[in-house]
Amino acid sequence: MISVVMPVYNAEQYIAVAIKSILAQTYGNFEFLILEDGSTDGTLQIINSFDDSRIKLIRNDANKGIVYNLNYGLEVAGGRYVARMDADDIAHPERLALQYEFMEAHPDIAICGTWFEIMEENVVVELPVDHDQIKIGLLDYCVIGHPTAMLRADFFKTNNLKYNSSMQNAEDYDLWVRVAETGKLANLPHVLLRYRKHEQQVSKVASSSQQIITNIVRTNLLYSADKSLAPDYHFYHPGSISNNTTDFNDNIFSRILLLKKIEISNRNQQTFNPELFRNYVQKKQQYFLNMLLKESLAKNIQTAKIFFRKKNVQVLGFFPLVKLALNYIFKIRFPKRYAG
Repeated sequence: MISVVMPVYNAEQYIAVAIKSILAQTYGNFEFLILEDGSTDGTLQIINSFDDSRIKLIRNDANKGIVYNLNYGLEVAGGRYVARMDADDIAHPERLALQYEFMEAHPDIAICGTWFEIMEENVVVELPVDHDQIKIGLLDYCVIGHPTAMLRADFFKTNNLKYNSSMQNAEDYDLWVRVAETGKLANLPHVLLRYRKHEQQVSKVASSSQQIITNIVRTNLLYSADKSLAPDYHFYHPGSISNNTTDFNDNIFSRILLLKKIEISNRNQQTFNPELFRNYVQKKQQYFLNMLLKESLAKNIQTAKIFFRKKNVQVLGFFPLVKLALNYIFKIRFPKRYAG
């Protein structure tokens, strides 16, 4: 019923514990596909030390990378569901049982993740649980933990969905966004995985490239609410375009206006839940205004003058602009009180 897919490369330090956590699952009807990607340490020997018929070792003669192995795992998996697992994490004993039960009861769900604990920090990551909240959450970050995900295999095959090699280092984030176009996502509000942080993780060794890909993914998702617009991949970092005060201000306000335009379009298309998206837009508008508040008082005064330009009034409306302006001025005048 379930294929557990775990790509592995040079993971001798943690892999034994990860394997044991899967073999100790209370739900036993699964195959355990371990894709060993040409490790040069003792990883292979540790895998071979386990004697369990559910383990199916697939070994590459040379290192082919995480995306290749993930896609190959999806291709050869024989289960109704594909459960992701990483070689440095620990699955809770009830993980497969609870996710299987949920997926069987909710045939409209394409991906089911879970909450998880960061071991080194003793922190529980609580993620949104229903599809509408998850889709809004994806506008800012990856709200389904990759090693917690369980995928509905026939949905992926029917829609020819797989990981995109051009999105490596954020391949899961990109896939979740593409799945959300036609399928539904969910998270179980239970801590079913212990997640390990260490210096060899992608978020550590490829942080800059990961950030670039992440911005591309979230920008594409935002603009899906108005497909007539060409995505601006500087959207989430408008301050990087120009240090000139006038240009910077115009750049900020162009994004505030754009958000309003996308929100209006979304009311008709309903790519996102309209109410949740409206709240998201308001928070993002305030985020951009906060960027202006980091400037000097002289620059803030100059900024205040552009609030009521004709194009701003036409798009946002007079009274919403008054509200934004008062909020802005109040922050300048009483920053500590506002923060409190």
